[in-house]
Amino acid sequence: MSGYFYQYITVVVRDFIFFHDDVQSTTIAVAIASSLCCSIVWAICHLLTLGSSSASCKSTKDKRPSNRTSNFAWSKSKRRKSPTNSTSSEDDTALEDDIEVPCIKCGEYIADYTCRFVTCKICCLAPSSCTTHQAAEKRRRPYRIPRNGVTEINLSNNDITECPQRMGYIGPQLTLLNLSHNNLCHIPVEIGCLLGLKELLLNNNNISSIPDSIGSLINLRVLKLSNNFIKYLPESLTSLSNLVQLDVRKNKLQSLPAGIGSLLNLTCLKSGSNSIQHMPASLYKLKNLKVLKFEKNKIDSLSGAVSNLLDLEDLNLSHCQLSAIPRELGSCCALRKVDISHNRITDLPAHFGQLRELTRLNLSGNNLRYIPSTILLSTIQDCNVSDNDFISSQHSIKCVPMVCKIPPLLELSARAIVHNNPHDKLEDLPQSLQEMITKRKYCVTCYKPCFVTFQMSLTFHQLSSVNIPVVSITCPACSSCSC
Repeated sequence: MSGYFYQYITVVVRDFIFFHDDVQSTTIAVAIASSLCCSIVWAICHLLTLGSSSASCKSTKDKRPSNRTSNFAWSKSKRRKSPTNSTSSEDDTALEDDIEVPCIKCGEYIADYTCRFVTCKICCLAPSSCTTHQAAEKRRRPYRIPRNGVTEINLSNNDITECPQRMGYIGPQLTLLNLSHNNLCHIPVEIGCLLGLKELLLNNNNISSIPDSIGSLINLRVLKLSNNFIKYLPESLTSLSNLVQLDVRKNKLQSLPAGIGSLLNLTCLKSGSNSIQHMPASLYKLKNLKVLKFEKNKIDSLSGAVSNLLDLEDLNLSHCQLSAIPRELGSCCALRKVDISHNRITDLPAHFGQLRELTRLNLSGNNLRYIPSTILLSTIQDCNVSDNDFISSQHSIKCVPMVCKIPPLLELSARAIVHNNPHDKLEDLPQSLQEMITKRKYCVTCYKPCFVTFQMSLTFHQLSSVNIPVVSITCPACSSCSC
């Protein structure tokens, strides 16, 4: 049967549709048939597409909330799943109260998710160019502190080269972010959106700059930026009023922010292995500071304002360019560890002996000739005085006996200058008087300066099989009392 049907179709096509032995008519018929087939196929596909689109729109319309003000929550529901064990009313509440990021400017309203400035519509930094806020006006929702969510993220030792995208939208519930020991080169501005952050660890990376937005992290307590390539710190860093620990060691810093003194809660400042030449004057306002480390820098002087750091316990100024230690350091009575090794110090003030809490003292690698008798080396547990130019015998130093107990006029003049000029501004004085004041000694009993009239005695104390020269200087008043 099929054979007869095939033969019939062949005859019809050959004799009726394609004219037999007529090449021109056959060509035209083939073209018309091909075009007709293509049109039929296109029409069928188009009808199928329209049918599937209408069905999809109908199902979406049924699922979308009717309330106009919940459009934003509905758009988020496509990304996140609501709790499975909730009723319909609870689902609407969960969508409205979903975790969001507050506006970085006002902090009172939720920032729009797609805004690149992470702000609400009113606080947008560029509303004319922001594609999010050019759209229809949206109702601002007040920000509520989330109860649940990720509080700690540790991505250290992962060879990360870029920070996670949209990092600012993790949420203000995040308290710790550890990105240390990676290959990060850039920190995004969005990091300033993590308002709840308390610890930020960015050490051991390839970071060259810190964004100004870091000043928004007002709850930050620990900031570690060591082992990077940072050349300067933004002034906004001084807004971190709750900062307790700041570590910027092993960078390319040449200075610290001038307003660092506003970090009143700072207790630990580590800034070693940089190229810092001067300590900011405001640094001495940090009265809660307990650890101060500036080793391996280019610092050539220590201000007398160091006496304000009464809670200081650990001081490290080793491998710098110090030539003298101010007598005011003796007022830091809480000091337990002092490391001023490998400098150019030639003399220690007698006030150094007031540091009765010292347990570790490192004076190695200096140009000291003797130690003041006020420093009780035997009471210090760990004391290193090696690699100095100590005198080897009593003939190496001139011991001055007390000849006249009445101070000369030059002595009285120098005392008055030092008393009225505590910061040693000696530019307007004669050169001879400047040298005398600069080389002044201090009485080991009353700690008053001595210039010409004083008594000096030399003894040797043995410390770790080494004879340490110890010099005692006494002013006329204390010398007469001892007699």
